[in-house]
Amino acid sequence: MSTKKQPTQSDWVDPDDAPLLTSEFFERATYRHGDTIIRRGRPVTGNAKQVVSLRLDQDLIAQLRGLGPGWQSLAAEALSQLVAGKAATPVAKESPTTERPRKAS
Repeated sequence: MSTKKQPTQSDWVDPDDAPLLTSEFFERATYRHGDTIIRRGRPVTGNAKQVVSLRLDQDLIAQLRGLGPGWQSLAAEALSQLVAGKAATPVAKESPTTERPRKAS
């Protein structure tokens, strides 16, 4: 027959003996308003990235994804180098051979 377990005593009884609450404790805390979490998600950084929508060829996306985890960061670095003029292979700008039809006004 099992015996009823006795409740364990806490390390401190007097509220004055409670551990100190540091600023680090509050930075890591989850703030709530009732059952609603106030602050959640990634920590705010000084170098926040911006979400953009960019249309790329399917084969290019497949090649980038083939690089494995972190392919988005690698693509962003390659674009940064290209814009800064440090690309390993210069990209020649092709001139269009035919013009697009213009819309009638």
